[in-house]
Amino acid sequence: MKIAIIGGGFFGTFLAYQLGKTDDVTIFEQGTELMGRSALLSLCRLHSGARYPRDAISIAQAGTGYPRFLAEFAPYLRDVSRSTYGLRKEGHFTFAEFKRNLAALPVRYREVSAPPIFKNPDRYETFLEVEEKIILVEQLRTHLIGGMKAKVVFGAEAIEVNAIRGSVKFRDQTEQKFDRIINTTFTNPNLGLPLEIGFHFAYSIEAFVTIDSISKGTEGATVIDGKFVSLFPDAHARDTLASAVHRPVASPQNRMEFEDAWKRRVQICKDDKVLDKIIADAQTYFELGAVHDAKLLITPNVKQKTLHAGAASEVRAHAKVISIFCGNYASIYSVLDTIMPYLDKARR
Repeated sequence: MKIAIIGGGFFGTFLAYQLGKTDDVTIFEQGTELMGRSALLSLCRLHSGARYPRDAISIAQAGTGYPRFLAEFAPYLRDVSRSTYGLRKEGHFTFAEFKRNLAALPVRYREVSAPPIFKNPDRYETFLEVEEKIILVEQLRTHLIGGMKAKVVFGAEAIEVNAIRGSVKFRDQTEQKFDRIINTTFTNPNLGLPLEIGFHFAYSIEAFVTIDSISKGTEGATVIDGKFVSLFPDAHARDTLASAVHRPVASPQNRMEFEDAWKRRVQICKDDKVLDKIIADAQTYFELGAVHDAKLLITPNVKQKTLHAGAASEVRAHAKVISIFCGNYASIYSVLDTIMPYLDKARR
């Protein structure tokens, strides 16, 4: 079967790697490399479901995808010796609710005493140590590309998809036809979908801060109940600081506004002193001490308006188009399991 995959982020690259084993797959990426913009500009955090305890879909996808990700990509993951979640007493939910939400899945966690990194530990109901991994994204990218049998076309921006005809029109006005088209573009998930079944989502440009690691890249700490703040090692043995309060630095209303804001992202962050604000917020919760070599990491993001509590993936299909709203890394297996019946039906 002849399949087009639009978008060369992690989801598109993974699916091209998997589907290219059996089908004639071509992946179209408007940039100059696979897994470039969104995949590399991320926290590279693989979690088992505990990070989004209020969203049942995110819990289910991460809880079932986490062990499959470990099994397939273990050489491209690094252990975190300790990752602790703090539940504040004045937070949005209790430990009892947390346990109830995660009870149906093998999410790995245990109660622990307060780690020294947390300030004012008496303000927390409990602390939980959870199993998480760091994704070595650059090594994973090399592995996926090296084992890929799919064809890759760079500089190919899809501007129109006809789901009935199975055709993709590109910016250079060329057009190609396929048996199935899989849209994995992170910022244009409605390409090819009719309005009535399209995703309802919001654009944002978000920022994180990377600093010299406090624990030499071995320890993570997260406040998860509304005042989401985290310190987590990255793939380069540095720490990333994330703050829900200051993470969105722009909220464009449409794709044109998004692309314009993306071009101005550095100046937007500079004008609003985003780096300083994220560090100050993190210092409210964590014992960071002196922060060294702080750098801003700016990333594009889209979020479904009905799923603000989590980062789930979702698949919608129409005629010859399968469109994917891309969530967290572990949810890729939920996506794969969902799209395979569509493809199997098309092969018959």
